[in-house]
Amino acid sequence: SSSAASDVYKRQIQYTLTRAQFHLLHLLAAYEGQLVSHSEIIQIITKERNGKPATLTESSNYMRNLRKKLCLDSETSRYILKSVKRRGYLLIDRQEMN
Repeated sequence: SSSAASDVYKRQIQYTLTRAQFHLLHLLAAYEGQLVSHSEIIQIITKERNGKPATLTESSNYMRNLRKKLCLDSETSRYILKSVKRRGYLLIDRQEMN
């Protein structure tokens, strides 16, 4: 069901994600450092909602919530979730930026 959650761990801290958030994180991690387009994100959200079409605004909200939940914008986070205007998002390993 779409209400099922998945647990992920970061620095021994447990985070509970929705199925859609988990699938989005998995996609971003699989393509770390590469752009994941808005359309790919919308497809995942739509699938997790049993075919109810997602909008670009909803896609942005999902990504903002994922970023916030996993602190993917803090100065202490190893990974950052970067928004690329009008294109999508990418997960960046801060250690590989140096």
